[in-house]
Amino acid sequence: MKFISWNIRGLGSKRKQRMLSNRMKLAMPNIIFIQETKCSIHKIKQIHNKWLKKFEFLEVKAENTVGGILSLWNPQKVSILDAEVTRNYLSAIIQPMGMFETFLVTNVYGPQKIDEKLRFLNFLVDLRSRHEEISWVIGGDFNMIKSLSEKKGGTRILSRDSIGFHSFTKDMRMVDSEVHNGLFTWNNKRGGNAQVASKLDRFLISEKLMLTNT
Repeated sequence: MKFISWNIRGLGSKRKQRMLSNRMKLAMPNIIFIQETKCSIHKIKQIHNKWLKKFEFLEVKAENTVGGILSLWNPQKVSILDAEVTRNYLSAIIQPMGMFETFLVTNVYGPQKIDEKLRFLNFLVDLRSRHEEISWVIGGDFNMIKSLSEKKGGTRILSRDSIGFHSFTKDMRMVDSEVHNGLFTWNNKRGGNAQVASKLDRFLISEKLMLTNT
C-alpha cells in the first residue's frame, strides 16, 4: 500500500487543489491523508467533484475555517469495511484488493491545548483496544513531539503531552517511520535564536506489520 500524508494548511485555493491533484497523479497512492483543509463539507465536495473524482473520501469539516481532515482512497485498490469519524481523527478498517488481511488506518490532526492532547491520546488508546487484532497505520499532524531531539529552539523542557505521546507509541508498540525530507515538519518562520522547529507530522506503524515486511 502507498500512503500520502499532507498537512496542506488550507485547501480552498485553486493552487493548492492543483498541487494535490498533481501529486496524486504522480505518486498514485492508495490512500491519502490530508490535514488542515480549512474547508466546509460543501467546499470539500466541490473540490472532489472537480479534482479528485477517481477517489472516494471521508471528511471532518473545519470549524470556522480552522482544522478539517480529509481521507481519500482509490476504490480500485482498497475497500473500506468500517469507519469512525471524530473531531481529531478519521479512522477506517481497510482491505486491500486481493488480500484477506485487514488494517486499521487513522488520519489524525491533533488538538492544540495540553489537556485536549492528553484526552486525544486516550481516545486513540481506546480506538486501538477495539481493534487490537489487526495492524495499525496512523499518520498526520499529531501536534506533539516525543523527545527534545524532535525540537529545535524554544523551551527545553518536555511537557506532559510529550511524555504521554512517548508512552503511547511505546505501549502501542508503534514504529515511527523515518523522514527523508528533514526531521522538522513545522517551524515558526523566525530567524536566529527566535527560531523554533519541531517534528509534529509523522507516520506510526505497528511493530508487527514492520516485522512482517522486513
